[in-house]
Amino acid sequence: MMNSTPSRPTSSWVNNPARPASRLALISTAGNANTSTTILSVHYDHDLLGISLYAPDQSNGTLFLGTRDDPDPAPYHDLVLAVAAQHSPTVILVSATAPPTMLALLERDRGNHLAQVVIEPRPQAHYRNPFARTRVLTEVVNIQHRRSTSSAIMADPMQSARATLAEITGSQPEEIPACIASASALCEYLSALRDSIGAPLEPGEASDDTANVTASRHTFLSRFGIADPELESIHTDARLTRHLHLPLDTAASTAPTLGARNFHVCRLAPLNLADTMELEPAAMESLGLFTSSGSTQAHAAPSGVFELLDHTRTRHGRALLRRWISCPLHNQEKIERRLQTVSALLHAQNRATVQVVRGSLVHVRDMTALLSRPILAHTHWRSLQDTADAAAKIVEALAHFQPAPGTTADQLDPELVELVGESANTYMEACREALYLISPIDMECSRAENRVVIKPGIDPALGDIKTKYDALPEYLRDLATECSQGLPDSLAEHLLCLYIPQIGYLAAISRNILAEYASTLPTPLSTLSASSDPQQPQQQSSSSRDFLTPFAIPGLELAFATSSNVYFKGPLLRDLDIELGDLFGMIVDREIELVFELREAMRHLEPVLRVLDEHLATLDAHLALAEVAEQYGYSMPTIVEPGSPLYLPQARHPLLEHVIAYAGETYIPNDISLGSTKPDATAPRLAILTGPNASGKSALLHTAALIVVMAHIGSYVPTDAGATIPLTDGVLMRITSHESASIAQSAFLIELEQMSYILRRATRDSLIVIDEFGKGTCAPDGMGMFAACIEYLACRGPDAPLTLVATHFHGLFEQEILCAGIEMELLSMRVLNGGGNEVPVCLYQTVAGRADGSLALQCARAAGIPSSILNRAMDAEKAIRDEEPYIQQSPYRPEPEKALLQLVKRFTCSPNSIRDYGSAEAAAERVMEVYGQTRGWPGTRFFKDGN
Repeated sequence: MMNSTPSRPTSSWVNNPARPASRLALISTAGNANTSTTILSVHYDHDLLGISLYAPDQSNGTLFLGTRDDPDPAPYHDLVLAVAAQHSPTVILVSATAPPTMLALLERDRGNHLAQVVIEPRPQAHYRNPFARTRVLTEVVNIQHRRSTSSAIMADPMQSARATLAEITGSQPEEIPACIASASALCEYLSALRDSIGAPLEPGEASDDTANVTASRHTFLSRFGIADPELESIHTDARLTRHLHLPLDTAASTAPTLGARNFHVCRLAPLNLADTMELEPAAMESLGLFTSSGSTQAHAAPSGVFELLDHTRTRHGRALLRRWISCPLHNQEKIERRLQTVSALLHAQNRATVQVVRGSLVHVRDMTALLSRPILAHTHWRSLQDTADAAAKIVEALAHFQPAPGTTADQLDPELVELVGESANTYMEACREALYLISPIDMECSRAENRVVIKPGIDPALGDIKTKYDALPEYLRDLATECSQGLPDSLAEHLLCLYIPQIGYLAAISRNILAEYASTLPTPLSTLSASSDPQQPQQQSSSSRDFLTPFAIPGLELAFATSSNVYFKGPLLRDLDIELGDLFGMIVDREIELVFELREAMRHLEPVLRVLDEHLATLDAHLALAEVAEQYGYSMPTIVEPGSPLYLPQARHPLLEHVIAYAGETYIPNDISLGSTKPDATAPRLAILTGPNASGKSALLHTAALIVVMAHIGSYVPTDAGATIPLTDGVLMRITSHESASIAQSAFLIELEQMSYILRRATRDSLIVIDEFGKGTCAPDGMGMFAACIEYLACRGPDAPLTLVATHFHGLFEQEILCAGIEMELLSMRVLNGGGNEVPVCLYQTVAGRADGSLALQCARAAGIPSSILNRAMDAEKAIRDEEPYIQQSPYRPEPEKALLQLVKRFTCSPNSIRDYGSAEAAAERVMEVYGQTRGWPGTRFFKDGN
C-alpha cells in the first residue's frame, strides 16, 4: 500500500483577518430539509383549532404555526378543508380521536381536490406528549437566544417562549395550547421520519466527490502515452481503494420515496389564518387559479391565474408567488404594501434599476437549499458563486430605488425596504465575503475534471503535491529507461512507466510486443492472451506465468493484464509508491480538506444569506406582478373598508381576454358594481343577471370573482383606473358541479352542498357568486330553492353580503315569487334578436333590466340541432307555456310505433267498435283506459287533431 500523507497545515486564506465581517445577527438553522413533503397537523381543543404546517418548498424547513377561534362545527369542518385546499399538503396529521365527520370529509376530498394526500391518524398522546411540547418551546427559546440575551428570557424561558408563540401566531394566551399540541404531533412525526428514513444523500449528490477517487483513467493514461480503453472504463477494486471521506458506493444510494433529507425544523413562522381570504376547493377550481393540465405552449393562452402571473425568474420566487395565489390576503395593510411596491417598481424613475434586477435574478439560485447541503459539489459552488454575485449586483442596483411619488418607504413591502435600507450594507458585505471564500475554487478546472479543484497558489502543501504531480510524466519517462536496462531490446524500447491513482506506479508492455518476443523463444507462449480480465490475472496458464517471471523479464513481476497491455511491478516502482505515494489521491484529499474548511468558514454567513434569499424571492414575486401589470395594461385597485361597495370599471376576464385575443377577436369589457352604480352612490348589494344562453353571464361572474382575488393577492387588476374593492374575507361560489365516479353524489347534491357552505360562511364582508343554482332538479323545486336562498342572503339589510347571481328562472319575476321588499338590481346581457329563425347576436354587454327569455331554441339552431327537432321543441314549448299540452305524431317517431298508431286507429274507427262503444271517441277512450295510460296515448285528442 502507498503511504498516506501526514497531517497538513490549515490554509491561511480561511482565517485571513482581512476578510469583510458580517454584522447582522439572525436566526441560524439546524440541518437540512425535505424539498417536496408538506405536512399539515390539525388539533381541536374544545372550540379552538390549532394548525401547524411544515412547508419546505416555501422556506426550507419552516414550521408555520397558527390558531383559529372561529366555530368550525361538525359535520362541515369548513376551516380545515379550506386550509388543506389552500396549502396542498402531501400528509395530513389528525388525532385518532378527531371527529369522524372530519376524517370522512378529508377522505372524500382526497378523491377530488386532495388527490395525492396521505391522511395519518396519530395517537392522541402525540398531541399531549410533554417531551414534544418541550421540544417546540425549546426551539422558540433557541431562537430567542439568537435574537436577544435579556435576563427576562433567561429567568423563565418557557413562559417567555409561550409569549413569543403568541406574538408569532397573533393568538391569545389561551389559544397557545392548541397551537403547541398540533406542533407537537408534527414534531413527533418528523422525528419518526428521521429515525426510519435517516438522512441519505440525494441521488448523485456524492457522485461528484466520489469521482475524485474513481475518476476516468483516460486523463491519467494519456499523460503517460498509454491507450487502454478497458482500463479506462473500470473502477478500482475495492481491496485496492483507499477509503477517504466518502465510500465508493455512496453514489448508488437512493433517496426515499418522500424525498426526505433530514426533516429538521429550521425556523418558525406565523400561519395567519385570520389574515387569509377564505377560498374553498370548488372555488379555487372554478376560478382556474392553477392549471391541472401542465404548462401550455408559447402560442396558447394561459390556462390558469398562476400561469398568467408567473413571470418570476427564480425557483423560490415562483414557489412564493404560488403561495400568494393560493392564500390571498385578508389584511388591508399588507395588500396595500404589495400594491404600493408594484407601483414603485412600475414607476419610470426606477425603470433602469428594475432592468438590472431582472437581468440579475436569472442567475439567482435557491441559496437556502444550497446552504442546507452538508457537501457541496462543484456545480453547487458555481451556483452559489453566481447567486452571490447576482445578489450583490441587485443590492447595489437597489441603492437607487425610490418609492413612487406621493408614497414613502414605510408604505412598501418591508422585505424590499430591508434590501434598500440600512441592512443593504450587511447583505452586500455578506455577498462579498461569500465571493471571497469561494474565489479559491477553480470553476473551469472543476467543470473539466468533474470535481472541486482549488486554484494554484492558495495552499502551499497542495502546491507542493501538484508540482510533483505535474513533473511526474517526465520523471516516469526517465524511470522507464532505467527499468528497461537488462531487458531484451525488443522489450526495452517498448516499455513504459505510468501512474494510475489508487493502483500506483506500473510498467506496461503491449501484449502484441510480448507475443512477438515470445515467438522467438524455444517454447512459444501460445496462451499469453488467454486472460483478458484485468481483475483475474491468476487465471493465466502456468506457461504464461513461467514466462512472466523475473527470470523471463528481469526485475519485473506481473501485476495484472488487460486485453491490450500487461502491467508489471518492480523494485524501483515500489520505491516510488513509498517515496511519492498516491499523488492524485493526496491532491484530492487536500482539496477535500480545504473545501470542508471553506464550508465551515461560510457557516456564520448562512443566516444573512438565508434572509437575503427570502428577500430576493419576495422581490422576484413583486417584479412578476409588475411585469404582468405593465404588459397587459392592468390598473391599481383601491382597497376600501370591509362591506363597502364593489366597483370595477371596464372589467375584463384575465384569462378569457387572452383566449379571445389569440382567436383574433376583441374582448368586450363591462362595468361591474355591487352596492352602488358609482363609487359615491348607494345601491342594492344583490344583483341578478339574466340573459340568453351563451351571452356571457358566467364569464361576467368569473370576472368579478377573479378580479377580487387578484386584488387580494396584491396584484394590479384588468380594469380601468378607479376600481374600488372592499376588503373581502372570502369568495364563496356556486358555479360548477363536477361529477366523478369517485364521489358518490349527484350533480344537484353537489350544488346543494356548495349552497349550504355559502349560507354557513357568508358574512357582510364576503363576495358571493351564484350561477344557475337549482338547474339540477325539476323547475318548480329548483326555482323555489333558488328564491328561498336568495331571500335569505338579501334580507340581512346592511349586513347582507355582496351577491352576484345569474339565472334562467324568469318565472321568479313573471310570477312575482321573490318577496317584494328585497333590494336587488336586475341586469341582463344585451342581445340583438331578429326573431324567427335568426340566430341572436350576443353583444356581451350588461344593461339594466331583466331579459325576456333565454333564446334556447335559437342557440340550439346555432349549435347545429336539426330543424325537425327544433320544430318539435317549439311546439312543446308553446304547449307548456300555455299549460295545454299539444301532442302530435312526431315526424321522427320510430316505425314500429307508427304501425301501432295505425292499428289503434283502424280499431277505433271500425264499424264494430263504433257499434260496440257508440263512437270512435268512446272506442279511443276504452283504448286509453286499457292500454294507453302506460304508453302515453293522446286519447280523444288523437282524432281531433286529424290523426
